[in-house]
Amino acid sequence: MNKLNHIFNLLRISTNFWFKREFCGYFPIRIWIELSSRCNLNCRFCVNKNLPAREKGDMDIGLYTKIIDEIAGKVFDVNLFHRGEPLLNKNIIPMIAYANKKGVRTRIHTNATLLSPELDRKMIMAGLDLISFSFDGFTKEEYERNRDGAIFEKSLANIIDFLKVKKDLKSRKPCTIIQVIQSGETLSGNEKLGQERAEQNRAKKKRAGQKRAFLGNFRGLPLDKIVIRKPHNWGGLLAIDKINGETRETREVAEGANIEVKIKAGVKTEVKPDVEAEAEAKAGAEAKAGAEAKAGAEKYACCTFPWYSLTVFYDGRVFLCPQDFEGKICLGDVSREKIEEIFNGRIIRDMRRRFRYGTIADIVPCRDCDRVRRKTFMGIPLEYLKIFLRDNLME
Repeated sequence: MNKLNHIFNLLRISTNFWFKREFCGYFPIRIWIELSSRCNLNCRFCVNKNLPAREKGDMDIGLYTKIIDEIAGKVFDVNLFHRGEPLLNKNIIPMIAYANKKGVRTRIHTNATLLSPELDRKMIMAGLDLISFSFDGFTKEEYERNRDGAIFEKSLANIIDFLKVKKDLKSRKPCTIIQVIQSGETLSGNEKLGQERAEQNRAKKKRAGQKRAFLGNFRGLPLDKIVIRKPHNWGGLLAIDKINGETRETREVAEGANIEVKIKAGVKTEVKPDVEAEAEAKAGAEAKAGAEAKAGAEKYACCTFPWYSLTVFYDGRVFLCPQDFEGKICLGDVSREKIEEIFNGRIIRDMRRRFRYGTIADIVPCRDCDRVRRKTFMGIPLEYLKIFLRDNLME
């Protein structure tokens, strides 16, 4: 898909999202394709370690090529990762190459522990468009606390080797990013609740020095950018503050605010027939409006995922968004159905309707997700707006 067509599709998607249309006459522009749900680490900010054995596996290359054949020329790019480490899939090189041959842009997010100069070269030559290294910590102590099972020096050397191979090949691609999650005691400025101003300033200076020292490792190498992000709660599955050694209930620090996430266990997603769901949605909207007028009930932002993307698990099951880590809202199965059918199927249309009327309080994981509680601009979370514009319009 060329840039002009992509911009036209973005305008169509924006219009459908703003008007909260239930039927979308276009393909999703981005698809998460889970090459593997297995992982070789046990990270603090990931719930992969809690997945049962029956949920662990790798995508078959036959199923993968079926998906690529169906979406070629219709989607902008695919994220070849989701719940696990994509490099664990033994077919990753032919998978990247096949998508590249079909004109589908590919992106990978990896913990970098399995890289080698040989694999680096093969990925670059296969046509990978973007690789993001998840490296959660500027220091050895912080990194190894966050990345249980990884060694700071080894992972850092793997990333440096990748950049050297890219430089030796004189290749523009892939765009190379290091992503660091900033959390707990490493939060700076007004993100760290309860700190005094002097303490805040000391934390900022310390953090800035650690970052400079870390980035010094990549001087003269083709690292395109570094991204610092806050942890998210994976649809309510991750109690972020408890991980940081705090005792209060699960909370998310977002845009300087302290937003409580109330988690209720054991509630299953129930999707009802269209007519019944619409009547319930309207009734729920009226009830919600009345409750807000009386008690200022919690409001949810409208999630963007149902209007622009799909997430495909390694076994072909399709889900509403990548935050649905446990697979609560299954939309269909690409081994038996077409992407186009799933993207406008009954279940996703019901979810769009529920977001339109704000009736998601009984939907797991949506009701517990911090994504629908963050400040937005034109419906897009503020912290992701810059990334969205850069990914879709500037590169």
